[in-house]
Amino acid sequence: MVRSDSGAFLRSGEQTAGINNLMLFYNGHYKNDAGVWRKEQFIPYISYIDAEGKPLEWLFDGALFLAKWSHSSNGFEESEEHPNDQKDWQWYLDKTFAESGELSALNEAMEEVALLLADSEHKMKVVLMIPYPAPNQQNFGAISDDSNSLCFDHTIVSAVEATRNKQKALEWYIGQLLERWESADLPFLELKALYWMNEAVNTSVPYEEGLIGWTGDMVRAKGLKFFWIPYYRASLYWKWKELGFDAAAMQPNHFFTKTGESRVGIAANMAKQAGMGVEIEVDSRVFESNGDFREKYENYLAGGARYGYSGDVFKGYYQDVKLLFDAAYAAEPEKRDIYDLTYQFIKGRYKR
Repeated sequence: MVRSDSGAFLRSGEQTAGINNLMLFYNGHYKNDAGVWRKEQFIPYISYIDAEGKPLEWLFDGALFLAKWSHSSNGFEESEEHPNDQKDWQWYLDKTFAESGELSALNEAMEEVALLLADSEHKMKVVLMIPYPAPNQQNFGAISDDSNSLCFDHTIVSAVEATRNKQKALEWYIGQLLERWESADLPFLELKALYWMNEAVNTSVPYEEGLIGWTGDMVRAKGLKFFWIPYYRASLYWKWKELGFDAAAMQPNHFFTKTGESRVGIAANMAKQAGMGVEIEVDSRVFESNGDFREKYENYLAGGARYGYSGDVFKGYYQDVKLLFDAAYAAEPEKRDIYDLTYQFIKGRYKR
């Protein structure tokens, strides 16, 4: 069995499908349609743009598409009140793979920037989410016309049957995803990995660890990698390799909590000991005038050099939904500076 306690950060390479800086693009349902992405909104992520909006060089090398909520406001992570179902999974695939959907928009953006940078061979590495089969879902739905609705709740059916029902749903979803990818016209994109949406292991659910490992084996059998980004001190984060993931990054959760700069160092050390990468986190509060959240964000950036996760260490980037887009086109220099600092960090030029 491969162990996770390497004592060294996970670096970009075979395990990460060559991805170094993975941007999280949330494209689920929001009341203000924030989860709808257009071609022009991807450009400041795939490339670094100057103040006039002109792409100067490539920026993020990986794009993770994921969603918190569906059109029916059901959660794609674990949710006791609103567990996701087959219609939610179908909705997400339909939205992401639509002719005017996020993958098509990203491909168009890549094509446009490739022309401007005279680099037609460059492709974006794509990672797509796997919704979490909610263990309290008693009526997931039927995955074919001749099948019954699946129950994932081991208190209603046996633990073995509940697990097998989850496997059936996962097989259906991944099959649908790959079928759609194969038929899509996305020449500037490469599907490299799938992402386990739940950010912790629910140890109270029978066979949960086995289900994750089984999913990882299926994903690798399709020629893809299996990614995970657990939250700070999430259950079993330290045994991510044994669980069956190929690559994982730790969320420090410093930006969202009343913690000092030391949280970044503690989380970085935990990630290093477990052989993981690190997630960089920010949201629109970084623009607040008192500067408290800007300082928090810069703690992440400065921590790259201070704690050793700069350079080729595998990193995910959480930005709520479109924070860096807003920063890139902001008229106020102090807001635009957030975009420039992020660019400098990615390129190894950040200095505090």
